[in-house]
Amino acid sequence: MKNTDQITLVVNIPERVVLRDEQVVRLVVQTPSGSYGIWPHRLDLVTPLRPGILTYEDHQGLEHYIALDEGILLKSGLSVQVSARRAVASDDLDTLRDRLESALKTVSEQELQTRQILMKFEDDFIRLYHEVHHVKS
Repeated sequence: MKNTDQITLVVNIPERVVLRDEQVVRLVVQTPSGSYGIWPHRLDLVTPLRPGILTYEDHQGLEHYIALDEGILLKSGLSVQVSARRAVASDDLDTLRDRLESALKTVSEQELQTRQILMKFEDDFIRLYHEVHHVKS
């Protein structure tokens, strides 16, 4: 039986569930209006999230951290759902920083590869357009 003084926190990114903890006693998120604390019996809400660190405390009083890209939070009853483009979780800030740097490096490499593919696509498109246009002329 679930304790009515604990929140179930689920953090999702498009590829997977980053975190599911059913014994959260409080959390703090970064919204466009500033930091916002959430406790089990606080009113339900939906709010956009700005990039930052979500901090939550578990039933043992330990703090945990999740670096989030922009996203959205939905609190309904004792359930909090967070959806973000990217998220990295850790139990301490030093490890979080290292994981975040590694994740950002991977994203940068993927963005570079995507840009190179798009540039090749654009070049091929322009070349084919000119070939078709010159054939019709």
